[in-house]
Amino acid sequence: MWPPEVQQQKVMWPLRFEFDLGSLVPPTRWAEERILFNEISRARLQSGFFELMEPLAQQLLSRFPSTFTAQPYTHSYTHDDVQRTLVEIGQIQRFVAEPEYRMGNERLDVVWRKMVQSVPTFAFEVQVGGDVYHALGKLKHARELWNTRVFLVGDQTQFGARADQLLSSTFHEIRNELRMIDLHDLNRLHELKREVRETEEKLYLV
Repeated sequence: MWPPEVQQQKVMWPLRFEFDLGSLVPPTRWAEERILFNEISRARLQSGFFELMEPLAQQLLSRFPSTFTAQPYTHSYTHDDVQRTLVEIGQIQRFVAEPEYRMGNERLDVVWRKMVQSVPTFAFEVQVGGDVYHALGKLKHARELWNTRVFLVGDQTQFGARADQLLSSTFHEIRNELRMIDLHDLNRLHELKREVRETEEKLYLV
């Protein structure tokens, strides 16, 4: 409902539509990375949808690349690929899914939230190379801070033994809470989720 409807407690605009949150831009990015387009006048913005000229479109695409790009699983799957896959799965499940979520001086690779203003319900750290110790430390902090469900995602043949060792010692507090997701399983889940979503859309069930 629009703010005037909430304030006046009545329906003023009866048509409703459903939309997905494709990408959430934190307020700090609006302040620090905004692009000013002087050629777009207030009157033009108020006129509704209009076609973007090619230079402006390319500038927007370079600054805000699509979060719906996903690539098939390969052994060279990159950190960004896994992040995008997790974000899309979260969006399909109707969460507010966001990469690089700020947690104090740290950033979690991906979080899923129930609402824009809520704390993360799910937190993911992607382990494609990098430091398992640091990743587990961030997940432990998220668990203690928000009671978040925590996941370590990556190729378990590469990090599984080290993670098990750390969960038996330094991070024993989250041993029973943390779940590890292998890239193959994540990719399979992604394929199934997309297939279900596309079928639902085809049958007008969403």
